[in-house]
Amino acid sequence: MLKRLLSFTTNRAGATRIVFVFEHYVIKLPAVTSWKLFICGLLANHREVAFGSSGRFKELTRVHLWLPGGLLLVAERIRPVRHEGLFWVDLEALAVTSELGSDFIYMDAYPHNFGYRGRQLVKLDYGD
Repeated sequence: MLKRLLSFTTNRAGATRIVFVFEHYVIKLPAVTSWKLFICGLLANHREVAFGSSGRFKELTRVHLWLPGGLLLVAERIRPVRHEGLFWVDLEALAVTSELGSDFIYMDAYPHNFGYRGRQLVKLDYGD
């Protein structure tokens, strides 16, 4: 059980944050490779807390825990996009129905910035 809890992978694909991926959660920390990227990572975490901590927007991943100032963020883990063709169809449907507006949904609209909670497409990286 403890081994399962401590088992994680690291996603270093992002420029401004390092993401530790656990079974049910992800932890996002600002990058420490430069001051500029660190500040951008803080701002990205802050934005995700502002939008994702209320649970109001079903089209965003939920933020469960955070430290003030954006030093750390714990969010739900969602299933990655596996089929790009279906992703574009689901993205169009999400953009039409989203309370956040199509501009927000289309911002940085790449399959790796989205995933699925059940059958619902959700945006997982909306800090930038």
